[in-house]
Amino acid sequence: MSKIDKKSKFSKAQRTLLIMVAVFAVPYLLSWFLYLNPDVLNLGTRNNGTLISPLIGPDEVHFMQSEGQAFPLGIDSKSWTLLMFGSSPCGQACRKTLFTLQQLRRMMGVDKARIRRAYVSLGSADSETLQAELAQFKGTELFVLESGDASTLEQKLGIKSGQLDQHIVIADPMGNLVMLYPQDIEPEKIFADIEILFGRVKGV
Repeated sequence: MSKIDKKSKFSKAQRTLLIMVAVFAVPYLLSWFLYLNPDVLNLGTRNNGTLISPLIGPDEVHFMQSEGQAFPLGIDSKSWTLLMFGSSPCGQACRKTLFTLQQLRRMMGVDKARIRRAYVSLGSADSETLQAELAQFKGTELFVLESGDASTLEQKLGIKSGQLDQHIVIADPMGNLVMLYPQDIEPEKIFADIEILFGRVKGV
């Protein structure tokens, strides 16, 4: 094999390595940057949601899986998570919001792979009933937030006690809670904010 061929293969391997490093490292670095510089997320008068400032980190509120295992939001470092809150079972208004989030993800087009959806049951969840209801909205995950953590989150978000189930929250890839919305918001308005947010992320 000639020196030119070896050099070409070596260069190709280097490029592949750099691409892999970028794919896995950029979300971590980006979210850490946003965590240290929350003003970057200041969307001015264009935003439809409320910027959570300071950001609420993944260690401040403890989400659980329905089986009782802890679920740190930042475990999937490539995805942003849409969290809606409610009781068990899920009523008509709840199903309407689940549909809204489903439509919102579809609206993201090629970026939809970067969006996760989760239903957060406040208190003990009737997991079988909820799982059956969530099956209508394929891809929606089920988390549980105990009453103590729900109260803590309400305080940190600055909303009235008992009103967490009237809101949607966006978490960044590192698990920080960054944006707050009322549950009855139109999906187009969240979509507009996410487009800006993704645009800023691409430009960092």
